[in-house]
Amino acid sequence: MKRSRKQHIRCGVALACVLMTAVPSIPVQASEVNNLANKTSNLKNQLDGLNQKKIDQSDNEVYRLEASLKISYNNEEKQYENMKTRIKYMYENGSSTMLTLLLKADSMADFLNKADFIENVTEYDRNMLENIVKVRKGIEKQEKDLKKQQQELSDLKSQMDSEEQQLKNKADATSTDLNDFNKKLKA
Repeated sequence: MKRSRKQHIRCGVALACVLMTAVPSIPVQASEVNNLANKTSNLKNQLDGLNQKKIDQSDNEVYRLEASLKISYNNEEKQYENMKTRIKYMYENGSSTMLTLLLKADSMADFLNKADFIENVTEYDRNMLENIVKVRKGIEKQEKDLKKQQQELSDLKSQMDSEEQQLKNKADATSTDLNDFNKKLKA
């Protein structure tokens, strides 16, 4: 009987030791899981905030570029119409009008004034043509910038969706681990 009583005491002490080491670790693990879940949630919220800010900035830049491009298109159209009108006038009246203007000069001073006028008109026409070319190049650059911004915005949205999916997968995995852990605790 003594042996059996000694064995019971040893078993009891061993059971007590096991319970003392197991019980304190259960709440620590559960709190660690909760902490990880909270950290994951906080990081997801921060990431969403940062990504949304980047998306908003990119959206604003795209809208600004679209408005600027529209203004440039309108300017180009006006300048083009003015140039067409000027070319039409020159075609209809020909260079004979300029020559006639010079030949009808009353004096050398009048001739020089008319020659200066013709030179100014020609220079104006050349400047207008150069301006149209500059506007066209500016429009091409703005279109390129707009496409670049739209691509960056699209890439950012794709990256955000990917990161959101990764965070969701981690949260699901943490939740599954927590559920498995709770089932083991109940068992």
